[in-house]
Amino acid sequence: MAQPCPLKVGLVIGKFAQVHNGHLDLIKYALTIVDKLFIVVYHSPDHTSTPLPERAAWLRLFFPDENIVVIEGWNAPNRHEDTPEVRHLQEQYLENVMEGINLTHIISSEEYGEHLSKHLRVENVVYDKTRHNRPISSTMIRNNFNRHLNQVPQEIRNRIKEDVHVIV
Repeated sequence: MAQPCPLKVGLVIGKFAQVHNGHLDLIKYALTIVDKLFIVVYHSPDHTSTPLPERAAWLRLFFPDENIVVIEGWNAPNRHEDTPEVRHLQEQYLENVMEGINLTHIISSEEYGEHLSKHLRVENVVYDKTRHNRPISSTMIRNNFNRHLNQVPQEIRNRIKEDVHVIV
């Protein structure tokens, strides 16, 4: 008799400031790889005035029937430079948040996926790192909302437009 396949459990992390179609593509891709997906949304007040619960709620809105758990990262490190110190802060934070959860994958389109996967001892899956499939970033949206309006989900465009005007 064949042994049952172990559950594949993934992790996606981010500020999701601003939530855009590239984020949604990443999550959809992750769901093709794992059976259950945890998404940690970082607080990140330096990148957005949209409250953390609102950004987390958007992800729940876009994926209501999926096997996704959205975690609000209130105490996440609010430093983003790629240094050994910040890497260690990120690793320790995620180790604590994901304690007791048997992760098998981290899915990202950023450099941090490699060091986090090594630290957490999980498979690193890279999605569209070059932004070939969807050439967008939250920074691009913050810098020129009107130009990249079509990359923002219709359901949240007005709210993000308000946030971009506050930040810019």
